[in-house]
Amino acid sequence: MRNSFKFGVALALVAGLAACGDDSTPATNNANNTTNNTTNNTTNNTTNNTTNNTTNNTTNNSTNNTTNNVTSPADPAKCGDADEPARCAVSPEGYTWGTASLINSFVVASEEDDCCFDFNNDNTNDNALGAVLALVGLDSVNQSIADSIASGSLALALEHDGLDNLDSGDFTVNFWLSKWDGITEIDPAGNNTVLIDPLSIDAGVQPKAYVPNGTLAANKIAAGPGKIVINIELFGSELALAISGAQLTANVDAANSDLTTGVALTSGKIGGYVKVSDIIDAVNVFAATCTCSGLTGDLVTYDEATTSATCNGDLTAAQTACETAGEDSCVSIISNCGLLTQGLPLFTDIDSDNDGTPDALSLGATFTAAGAKINGIAPAAMQ
Repeated sequence: MRNSFKFGVALALVAGLAACGDDSTPATNNANNTTNNTTNNTTNNTTNNTTNNTTNNTTNNSTNNTTNNVTSPADPAKCGDADEPARCAVSPEGYTWGTASLINSFVVASEEDDCCFDFNNDNTNDNALGAVLALVGLDSVNQSIADSIASGSLALALEHDGLDNLDSGDFTVNFWLSKWDGITEIDPAGNNTVLIDPLSIDAGVQPKAYVPNGTLAANKIAAGPGKIVINIELFGSELALAISGAQLTANVDAANSDLTTGVALTSGKIGGYVKVSDIIDAVNVFAATCTCSGLTGDLVTYDEATTSATCNGDLTAAQTACETAGEDSCVSIISNCGLLTQGLPLFTDIDSDNDGTPDALSLGATFTAAGAKINGIAPAAMQ
């Protein structure tokens, strides 16, 4: 996120050319002076105009291309698309899952952490959502994530699809919401067995969230861009946020990794951006469960064309009703509706649809993971 404005100044210097005539007589000299002045002026004007135009065009084009050509990547293909991934048509029955990792720490970075990726080509790591979360208590957000990971209520497995050795290779990192299967805590040594949450399946054995273009070399992995989903507590409510343009890097802990018991990762970084429309959608999904409010329809209306948002309904009455019902999370999301609609647009720093208007907030986070093994898909009863 840009915290200061950067000003650039371009200077173009053009040298004039002078021509001397044949000074044989005064009359001729005057004629020559006239001719030379005309010629020189024409030549200089032509030369200067050509030079200036060339210089200005080169400078302007270079500057404009650097500033404006920041193209947000398209989300990766999903099941049902013309170019859907092959795993969409694969039956999970008897399927052999790839080697995996189970995240055992996940920390949303603050602005001071200078993490993790530069998405708008300004040579500064971008993390606008970290700034927003700092306003509502970033430490409490990260503590909530840590508690959920430790208890197993938040189990995020990374399947390294296509990775067949730990020396080098190309693969895809699949993100799976999971359930612990026969373990009571995450073992840093690996072999942490999990079952995939059916809700994170797109179709067949293809996940809804994945990061393609993964590479492994010299015990370092990198992948992206892709799309993932993380659960973050915001305004007292747990929201599932879609992270677009997702990238990740990490180091492989070779001492605690093998293809059978899983891949341990250290010094991991995850970054991407969250569209304001996706945050609003997540808020509306949660608010719809607050039957205590008596509200009908969406809590927030968002106009993507103007990037403006408005709260709907009698919020005072809704808040009072939910307070009476003891629904604290609903009270929090309703009471913070104004802050949400007025504050989020102020922090947008990414133009996700390349229309010239920022409509998304960048995000950076660090993580570590222990080796894991995917045993299959959890039964629906585990939802």
